[in-house]
Amino acid sequence: MDMMSTEDICNEYEAELLELRSQLEEMERECARLELENQELVKRLDEKSKDCSATEDNLEIVEEELRIFEEINESNFNELKRLHIFSFVSSNADTDLFNHCNNVTDPLLKNLGEYKAKIDELEFTMNSLQTKLETFLKESEQLLNKTHGHELSIKQQQVEYTELLRNHSLIMDQFETTVKQQELSLATLKAEKDKLIADLNVQKQMNRTEPPSCIAYGNDIQRIRVPGADAFQAPCHTTFEPIKGWTVIQRRFNGSVSFDRKWDEYKNGFGDLRGEYWLGLEKLHLMTKFQPHELYIELENHEGEIFN
Repeated sequence: MDMMSTEDICNEYEAELLELRSQLEEMERECARLELENQELVKRLDEKSKDCSATEDNLEIVEEELRIFEEINESNFNELKRLHIFSFVSSNADTDLFNHCNNVTDPLLKNLGEYKAKIDELEFTMNSLQTKLETFLKESEQLLNKTHGHELSIKQQQVEYTELLRNHSLIMDQFETTVKQQELSLATLKAEKDKLIADLNVQKQMNRTEPPSCIAYGNDIQRIRVPGADAFQAPCHTTFEPIKGWTVIQRRFNGSVSFDRKWDEYKNGFGDLRGEYWLGLEKLHLMTKFQPHELYIELENHEGEIFN
């Protein structure tokens, strides 16, 4: 699995953080809008409450006036009734007394009509105020319900806001952990790189003095060095055409050296550098690992014929 670069991870988390910040800003704007609307509703509710209180006060005043007029009306009615009875009883009295009674009852009857009209007007006003009061109460209830709904919405927004903050915190923690892991990986890779560079410099330094394989036109026994092993001597053929400088890895021609050997001997090499000989598997492995090689095989029969 390919490792994401630190820049890619940073870009990915930065995109997620920008998205979260956008959501948080949107929620903050929505909360602010709801708060303002809620304040406006509360203000309207206060005004409605004041109007309602004023309406209740007016209603009480009207009811008091109505009570007073009813008392006056009842008093006038009783007085009129008394005078009427008196007029009936005194029907045989003199004319002056009768006229006097009429002079008294006529204003009372007139006042009685005016009081009745005033009472009707007050009753109409009282009914209007009662209707207005009921309307105010209904609107106030609606405003209270709307305010309650806004409060619930604000609480829900606050819960979502808290959840987003928690997710933001988790993402930041994951981001910091990932960055630390990437920094650790980079430090490890840098250390490995520095080690490889150091090893390469060592090998370059070694190659300046001891070649990794036989060189052309050199001695038939040369000292060579490959990365991962100490310098060792190997037999060389230096004049073969068309490529000069071959490292001999095996030579058999007279049976003077037994090749019936154990694994360790085949691993490390054995025989006579100038006679029958085996270079060793470990040296072969390091030589071919260090750089590509070409294999050359030469066979000779008993008649001296050479095949390659």
